[in-house]
Amino acid sequence: MSSGWGWVAVIGTQEVQRCHGPVVMNRRDPRWTGCQFHSNNAAEISALISAAEWVASLDGRVGGQQFSSAVIIPDSWWAIRAAKGASPRFHRAAAGRAAQAVRAGGIKLGWIKGHSGHVWNDVADFQANEGRVQAGGRRQQPTVDRTVHLPACGPRPGAPPHAGVT
Repeated sequence: MSSGWGWVAVIGTQEVQRCHGPVVMNRRDPRWTGCQFHSNNAAEISALISAAEWVASLDGRVGGQQFSSAVIIPDSWWAIRAAKGASPRFHRAAAGRAAQAVRAGGIKLGWIKGHSGHVWNDVADFQANEGRVQAGGRRQQPTVDRTVHLPACGPRPGAPPHAGVT
């Protein structure tokens, strides 16, 4: 079994960043987020960690413009609780890393219902599917392909100032 994670960053109605990758189990791999085994929760927390660490790396600027806050909006209550400091039964190292990244970045957390037709959640799901393929898994048919072509994990030049990450 393999799993992948993905996210998309949006400012207003404009996509500014997207990223995906495999859930890595090898502790010696620099991409390891602290997950113990492949699961939906491992993918969700890996996406949250990647998005939070990306936001923190921006130092309050996207495309040369200042932003004051960022909101990460997963479709997983488990990942949200873990990032708020809950101690889950599994993936504890990943949960701790997520909580630290969210605190360090001053990031707020929201929630969106998954598979509900929300355009940016669909894009994040599409990205997670790409991460699963990167991990050696089979491609799952997305319900909607709302692909906006940007380089993976590359910022969009000239993006406006408020970051929301889905």
